[in-house]
Amino acid sequence: MKPVAIHRCVEIYQEIGWTEKRTVENWYDLELYNSELHMNGSVIALTRIFDMSYRPINSGFGFLYLHTDSGVKSLYVKTPPHHFIDSFKQLKQKA
Repeated sequence: MKPVAIHRCVEIYQEIGWTEKRTVENWYDLELYNSELHMNGSVIALTRIFDMSYRPINSGFGFLYLHTDSGVKSLYVKTPPHHFIDSFKQLKQKA
């Protein structure tokens, strides 16, 4: 099955070694399908997602918020996810 929309997200964390501290970025795709959302190895049914919103920080960096029945999940994005959010809202209207 082909995804309806895909958006690139990143997890950022710091590692401390013996002589250095480094910032590590793990990139993954957020994939929107007709009935579910795939993210970083987990699957969330669209019936469990109430809304999506985006809050920019600066220069396109920001947080994509997934408002779900188990709380709000925040995802760090480096490009605005407007197309992804619009695709989600169109799917929710059809359901």
